[in-house]
Amino acid sequence: MGRRLARGVAVVRAGVAAAALATVSALVLTPALLVVPVIGVAPPAAAQGAADAREHQGEIFSFGITVPDEPVTVGDTIVFPNGSELPHTITDRGGTFDTGEIAPGTSGEVTFTVPGRYEIFCRINPSTMNAVVDVGEGGQASSVVRVQAYDEFREGESRRFDPAELEVEVGTTLTVANVGGLQHSLVAADGALSTGTIEPGAEQGRFAGTSAEVVADEAGTFEYFCEFFPDEMRGVLRVVDPSPPTTEAPATTVAGDDGGDGGETAAPAVTNDDDGVGGLLAAGVVLLLGLGAVLVALVPRGRREPAPPTSF
Repeated sequence: MGRRLARGVAVVRAGVAAAALATVSALVLTPALLVVPVIGVAPPAAAQGAADAREHQGEIFSFGITVPDEPVTVGDTIVFPNGSELPHTITDRGGTFDTGEIAPGTSGEVTFTVPGRYEIFCRINPSTMNAVVDVGEGGQASSVVRVQAYDEFREGESRRFDPAELEVEVGTTLTVANVGGLQHSLVAADGALSTGTIEPGAEQGRFAGTSAEVVADEAGTFEYFCEFFPDEMRGVLRVVDPSPPTTEAPATTVAGDDGGDGGETAAPAVTNDDDGVGGLLAAGVVLLLGLGAVLVALVPRGRREPAPPTSF
């Protein structure tokens, strides 16, 4: 009878320990697991709005260049196979890239990293092999944009900036490319921006010209012009600051000990938002302790002889 009673007590004790362990695990482990990041699984990336980089097909033929009809955006590449019997190049008239000579039967390619209009040509046959590529931003603001300076030495053109109006974010770099045959510059009317003189290509723009860069590091609206042709070449640059306005947390008034002349103003306490790893460790310790309690309860006790009856 005593032996069965002891076994029953042990079973009851194990059940109580198991129930306590389940309760503690539910209360402690579940919140900890909810806040612990899953290691090795990257969070979904924020949508950037830019199209995926694509590859387009152009063509080089006998004394001509073909560019793709579909839109080209930042990051895209145009491949130019040379189907003629002579070497040719794909060169920017603004001087920012040159493929070098592309042998017959081979291909050259250009990856566009800056939005804007590009006047391209072959520097081996500069008068007859010309084309224009328009590169879009692809849905997101670029840190560098391109402006071209034209003049009458480009067939059918006049003295102008392209584009004549643009809007960029603070910190954007403007690459100003001279694709004409005369000297140009881009200068803000208030003096905030100036590229200095941008030289044309040799033989009044028959070959590649040069480019200059200027950083729009101040928000505002700026009228600009070419100091060589100020009446004809003018434009407007709007520089915007995309940063949201900073909002300061309200101050908290606490009792002061400065002689009783009022309270002291202090910033609200900063809550340390842990990443949950500490909570998980604590939960693990509790779990191990609970398991230990169950094991202790389940281990059979040492057998004891019943006490001899007491004589009176």
